[in-house]
Amino acid sequence: MVAYMTANPQSNFGFELGLFNESCRKILTFGSSKNSNPAKRPKLVVKYKLFNVGIPESKSHPSANIYPNPSNEMLEIQSSDHDLRFELYNLFSVLVFDKDNCEPHQLIDIGRLRSGVYFYRTKSFEGKSTGKIIKN
Repeated sequence: MVAYMTANPQSNFGFELGLFNESCRKILTFGSSKNSNPAKRPKLVVKYKLFNVGIPESKSHPSANIYPNPSNEMLEIQSSDHDLRFELYNLFSVLVFDKDNCEPHQLIDIGRLRSGVYFYRTKSFEGKSTGKIIKN
């Protein structure tokens, strides 16, 4: 946001700060980081909330097997489908790997991924499955 403001100074009008319940007698006073009164120095407070992320496990695709789990370097996918799509997501639901048209016996290299929990999803005409993979 600030990068856009500095790149477009002709349309930059700064920030407007307000109270949740504005009234004419409530005011806010701000000082710089060098203000002699420490209570008036700016302070950034970041609040965040972690949402329930991930993919619930389901096995409506009985012909897709993914192993070993946990795994260090390679995942093996065995499937009778030639149209199988494999997707791997991190804990922030960001797609980190995908493969269309997996072979009946497909090796997936996960060695470059960080250790942790990942979620997979497989899809084909036969069905779909989701679950967790642990990368050591």
